[in-house]
Amino acid sequence: MNTRKAPAADPQRRRTRHLVLLLVAGLAALGLFYHRPQWKRYQQHQQQLEQLQQQAQAQQQQNQQLAQVQRQLDQARRFLDRQHHRHLLVSVEELVGGLMGVFSGKEVQVRQFRRREVRRRTFLQEVWIDVDCQGTLPEVFRVVAELERLPQPVWIEQLQLAPAGEHPQQVRCHLLLRGFAGNLQQSG
Repeated sequence: MNTRKAPAADPQRRRTRHLVLLLVAGLAALGLFYHRPQWKRYQQHQQQLEQLQQQAQAQQQQNQQLAQVQRQLDQARRFLDRQHHRHLLVSVEELVGGLMGVFSGKEVQVRQFRRREVRRRTFLQEVWIDVDCQGTLPEVFRVVAELERLPQPVWIEQLQLAPAGEHPQQVRCHLLLRGFAGNLQQSG
């Protein structure tokens, strides 16, 4: 008896397995078709989120750069306010005259003194001056030290020393100076 029932149960089990497999495959296909558009939307939202995060980071960096520029601008304004308060920003002519006074009457021989250019800004003017002079090393450095002690803001942008060919104890000094003068038209 067991042999006869076994073959009858076997086709029924196969049908049940086939039905279960078909049902599972159908559910998987349904799940795939149902969830695939949602998965694509999820990926799109994920990409949008990443783009928004990148934009937020870029905006944050720009804000930090803006804050840094604002600090630099505030620092420059405080510097200018101090200079105007101390009356150190003079006209271009007074600045050039003061610089010429440093070099005149000294042991240093001025070979060239020329104003290169004037760059006008809102509150001040940059004055670029080339100076070529000759003297002994201590004399040249006394003049440079005197430039550093001027009440007007003067920066030594370039300083070149070379031996003077005709006099063994003397040096040639080339200076590129940047002075700052007040923009008297703006300050009223």
